Amino acid sequence: MVHPGSRLSLWTAALILFLAGTAFAQGGFRVNEAEVRIQTQTKGIFLALVVELPVENLNPQTTPARVSVELINPRGRTKSHAEQDVSLRPGATTLKFPLPQEDAWLTLNEDDGLLWCRLHYLIAPPASGPAPAKTVEGLVSVSEVTPQLFELHVDGPAQIRAGGHSALRVRAIHPVTAKPVARVTVQGSLDIGADDREPLLTRKAVTDREGLATLEFNLPEHLVADDNEIDVKVTGTFGGFSADADGELRVRTMRTTIPVAAGAKPARH
Repeated sequence: MVHPGSRLSLWTAALILFLAGTAFAQGGFRVNEAEVRIQTQTKGIFLALVVELPVENLNPQTTPARVSVELINPRGRTKSHAEQDVSLRPGATTLKFPLPQEDAWLTLNEDDGLLWCRLHYLIAPPASGPAPAKTVEGLVSVSEVTPQLFELHVDGPAQIRAGGHSALRVRAIHPVTAKPVARVTVQGSLDIGADDREPLLTRKAVTDREGLATLEFNLPEHLVADDNEIDVKVTGTFGGFSADADGELRVRTMRTTIPVAAGAKPARH
């Protein structure tokens, strides 16, 4: 004979086990793709990369998993790969994956460069357990998770003159989406042509939310310029990433005319 209290305890234990199994089955992992980021650092003409992957563990307990990320070029080939064995606590965690140095040196604008790659992530939970969570994977466009990347566009006056005040108008935009990039620090360098002079540097400026900044400068009175042009280079930095733009400014030459008296002839040399 089963005591009523014992029967209640058995039903309570069974219900707890059922609910626990249901909770685990409804758990698993989720990646917040809107917050995925690839941090970049410029190394000459190459880039070193760190992938930041925000993962949410929906299980009620800490769960081990193997997480991997890889960059895939437009031809479907893996350009770089990294993985970690982790123990994910319940809730949100951001995992960071420094890409191996031999793989991380990716150029930006080549046909299979970083901006044209896709990021593939995969979270594989352990095979053991009463109700193993499913493997989670996905693809995101690298151009969408690198909002800090930019290229510079520079506009200047049609002509400048020695001793004059001028300005360069700089705009920073994302190379693929063409969205403006704010908080880029920019500075201009002008080669004023004299061998014994350092380049003329403008003051630094920071792009606004429209990606715009103005670089003002004053040219010296005595200007030496090859072919009546000045080479200009504008450099921008944001975080660990940098980019530059080159161009030329035309110098307006001032011709001096010697007045000649009426009836006189200019001297011949």
